[in-house]
Amino acid sequence: MSTFFRYIVICYPYYACKHESLRTNNLRWPNRSPVDVKRVVAYGISAFLFACLYSVPHFFEYEVKINEEGHESIFWTDLRKDPKYTLAYTIYVDLIVRYLIPVAALTYTNGR
Repeated sequence: MSTFFRYIVICYPYYACKHESLRTNNLRWPNRSPVDVKRVVAYGISAFLFACLYSVPHFFEYEVKINEEGHESIFWTDLRKDPKYTLAYTIYVDLIVRYLIPVAALTYTNGR
């Protein structure tokens, strides 16, 4: 998913600015610039919010403890040790978000 949003937010505006002058009018919509700023901002904000929400459980997987000598150690919490959470979040949700959605988006956009 992040690859698709990265293309929309970074690559396409760069391509459009490099290959089309901002003063050049789009033939289909004469009063618009080649880059739709509202769409780019909307995709950028939605990608950022999705990334933040997707990463929230990672903050609860680990805890930092300081031992008697003053050294910090990182330990798994009970959430991370739970086999249901490990199966559901780290395997299935990761599979869907990191692999299936990007492949489906690339297949859809390249098939058009």
